[in-house]
Amino acid sequence: MIIGITGAGGFIGKNLSKALLQKGHQVIALNRGFDSVQVGHCDVVFNLAGASINRRWSKKGMEEIFSSRIGTTRRLCSMIREGSKVILMVSTSATGIYSTDENLKHDEYQNTMGDGFLADVCKAWEKEALSVNDNTRVVIARLGVVMDQSGGALPRMSLPFRFGAAAVMGKGSQCISWIMLEDLIRAFVSIAENNCIPNGNIVNMCAPNPITYKELANKLSELYKTFAKIRIPGFVLKIAMGEASSIILEGQHVTSKVLQECGFNFTNPSFTLKK
Repeated sequence: MIIGITGAGGFIGKNLSKALLQKGHQVIALNRGFDSVQVGHCDVVFNLAGASINRRWSKKGMEEIFSSRIGTTRRLCSMIREGSKVILMVSTSATGIYSTDENLKHDEYQNTMGDGFLADVCKAWEKEALSVNDNTRVVIARLGVVMDQSGGALPRMSLPFRFGAAAVMGKGSQCISWIMLEDLIRAFVSIAENNCIPNGNIVNMCAPNPITYKELANKLSELYKTFAKIRIPGFVLKIAMGEASSIILEGQHVTSKVLQECGFNFTNPSFTLKK
């Protein structure tokens, strides 16, 4: 198949491109200036584009986070409507769409939508993607925190541990719904090749076992043999990061029933780190 990827230069996009090429597919990088001719060649499109949320959310930054997702998706959908041969669009979203109430557990069938900036971005992002549902099959992939020791969120989270300090963010009980990069890429390839997820369906890209920040700290402490423990209070993170601190101080317990129904087997279901 010919598979187009927006955000192909990002951490996930690069690894997905490599995996698809290894499987014998042709990959077209739909970079910022992509056009209808490029999209028109594609059988499948992965819509991964979006500016990083891991920064202080200034007014300008929030506008970029929003427009990079909704604007790119709108352009892509418009080109698909023009008569392309795209049979599937996999468009990413995030578990940030769900409520951060610690008493709630979310899957694709039972969930509660959240409020706030991230939830609003995800809602608008998904609405834009589903607008092309009459023209092609659409799958919305709600990503948890993508973990890998070579890049993404984990090396940043691990930094104080590498220097011997076990850092617990906030109260530590907030939940992290996550997926290892290897499993995310395998799931993406499976969706493209096997067509197992129904039209318009939501799929949570999350491992079966969410963890708390305290549990993550314990795993990283064991890996890096830390000798000191520090707790970074929530108010410090709020001062340093502003509204963006909610990414760390709040969480959602999210799992995926859909991937299990598709017969997907996780290679790392319980957050095992390699020494």
